[in-house]
Amino acid sequence: MPPEKAFCTTEKNRIDLSAGRQYLRPQDIIDVFANAIDIAIDNMPRLHTSGADLIIAPGLSSYSRRDTSRPHGLIKEGEKAAQQLLMKLQS
Repeated sequence: MPPEKAFCTTEKNRIDLSAGRQYLRPQDIIDVFANAIDIAIDNMPRLHTSGADLIIAPGLSSYSRRDTSRPHGLIKEGEKAAQQLLMKLQS
């Protein structure tokens, strides 16, 4: 996923798709490079979320950018994070 696609922007609200990511222990040099790229991508949204009024940060640590087999799970994580933020704002 390109860095510019790692977050979505609407006005001053942001969705950080890199929040809470954990990196697996590399098994080979390809994994080392993949982790390095993921870390660079994960740091990009921090630059773009600093002035946000709201940030939705779904827990996507168990998902890989290279595995596209679970899109419904990703959507559910986003919905869950949005509902949690909404409940927090209403309290």
